[in-house]
Amino acid sequence: MASSHLETTDSINVNEGDIDWDSISESSYEKKKSNIFRRWVKRSSKIRVEDEIARLTEEMDISIKILERSKLYKEIHDKWQNNPMFQSNIGRVLGSDSNMLMVIYLLGSIESNHHSRFQLAFAVLLKRDFSHWISGIEVFDPDISSIDAKVMEALGCNVLPDDEKCISRQIHKPTLFYMPRAVIYEMGYIFEPNWNPSCLNQMILLTTSFENSMESWREIDNNPSSTFCKPIPHHSKEHVHNKLWVNYIEAIQKHTLELAITKNDRNDKNPLDNFSCHFFHLDQQLDMETGGG
Repeated sequence: MASSHLETTDSINVNEGDIDWDSISESSYEKKKSNIFRRWVKRSSKIRVEDEIARLTEEMDISIKILERSKLYKEIHDKWQNNPMFQSNIGRVLGSDSNMLMVIYLLGSIESNHHSRFQLAFAVLLKRDFSHWISGIEVFDPDISSIDAKVMEALGCNVLPDDEKCISRQIHKPTLFYMPRAVIYEMGYIFEPNWNPSCLNQMILLTTSFENSMESWREIDNNPSSTFCKPIPHHSKEHVHNKLWVNYIEAIQKHTLELAITKNDRNDKNPLDNFSCHFFHLDQQLDMETGGG
C-alpha cells in the first residue's frame, strides 16, 4: 500500500455546491502531488509500481467523491434521469436491447492529468447510477500507461489494447461513445467506419458540443496561424485529412439532436465544460453518399 496519502476528501473542497476548479488546478492539486512524489523519491530510489497504483487509486477516489457531491453532477444526473426528450431518445437508440456499452476514446492519462481523472470519474458515476442501461465501460487511448490501466480495471473498466482496429470499428449494437478530450476532426475515427443509418441510429456521442466545436474549427480553418492550435498549412496532407473528417460532422448535423448536459462557460479549468449528448436519427433508406450531406 502507499505510505502517504495525497489528500483527504476534506482537504479539497467536496462540499455540496459548485466545484472550485481553481483549487484542483495544476498549480495547487498537482503541486501537492509532486511534493509528495519528491518525498517518496528521497526515501527510495525506485518507486514500486504497487505504490503508484495505490496513489493513483486514492486520487481517483477523491475525484469521484468531489464530483459526486457537486452541484454540477447533481444537475447532470437530474437531466439524464428526468428529461423526457433524453429518456425518449435513449429508448429509441436501445430499441429491443436492454442496455448499451460505454466506449471511451481519447481520455488521456489519469496518472499525469487531473482533467482526465475527473472525466473518468464522470464515466464511473454514470455507469454506477445508470447501470440499468449502461452495461459496462471500455477505454481506448494509446497514451494511457500500465498504471493507468491497472487503476481503470480496478474501477470496472475494460482497457482495450493499442490497436487501430479498436478505434476504427463498426458497431452492431447500441453504443455510447464518450470522447472527453476530442477535437472535432478526431470524431472522424467514430464516423468513418459507421457511416450508415443503421449504425448511426444506434449511437450516442457524449462529447463537446458539435455546434461550438464547429465554430472553433471554422475560426482555426480561416486563421491558420490561430493561437488555438499549432498552425497547419492549408495545402498540407494533415489539413486535408482533418478537413475530410470535419465533413462528417457537417453532413450529420442536420440529422443530430444535441442535448446540452453542461454549460458552455468557456472555462479551461473545468474538464466537463460544454458537454452535450448527440443523438442521430436517420431514415434507414437514406443514401449517405448522396443524401447524407
